[in-house]
Amino acid sequence: MNNIFEKIIVAVDVINFDEFQVSFSKTKDTFLWYKIHSIFLKEHRRIVDILRENDKKVFLDLKFFDIPATVEKHIMVISDFADMFTVHLLSGKDCLKRVVGVSFEKGVIPVGVSVLTSFSRDDLMDIGIVNDVIDEVLRLVELGVSEGITHFVCSPMEVDVIKNEFPNVKLITPGIRITGQVDDQKRVMTLKEALGKGVDWVVMGRDIMRLNDPREILNYV
Repeated sequence: MNNIFEKIIVAVDVINFDEFQVSFSKTKDTFLWYKIHSIFLKEHRRIVDILRENDKKVFLDLKFFDIPATVEKHIMVISDFADMFTVHLLSGKDCLKRVVGVSFEKGVIPVGVSVLTSFSRDDLMDIGIVNDVIDEVLRLVELGVSEGITHFVCSPMEVDVIKNEFPNVKLITPGIRITGQVDDQKRVMTLKEALGKGVDWVVMGRDIMRLNDPREILNYV
């Protein structure tokens, strides 16, 4: 993972197949990992097959949150094409334990989601959670770790605290910008800052597509 291009997960945020082809053509010679969500729901295996044919790693970001038996079935379905997938830590101990079991069996990595990077404390209060954001993140990460989850999505602002409490976990951070510009995610950081904190992967989309050449990302690390 010393290669910066293997630390960046390209977020496929488009839902139009032609747009996907344009963005993939622009980035496929540079990056290894791709995060898919909405376009997967529309195009299904069409997108996956293209990524696999080009030897790409697939991070399926559908944030599974259901009863344990249903989530287990989801994992069995996606394990033949996904390398990593997201699951809500709010799913609870029983579900997370079963997620870890079936994921190990199928050779896919579950990634725990605690508090979305678009959330502020006010947003948590609106849904009845009285903890500060970081306190709630730590509570849910602790729950995940206790059931065998080793990979987590978090805001880059939370990396230091999580690594201090759980030094062996792997962290994936969205909300990464070249300039630190804030848009639909409230807890963001620049690429250079995030990498300096020792994150394992960063998720980037729009900023990469704005570059004339994706390899120009080296200018920002």
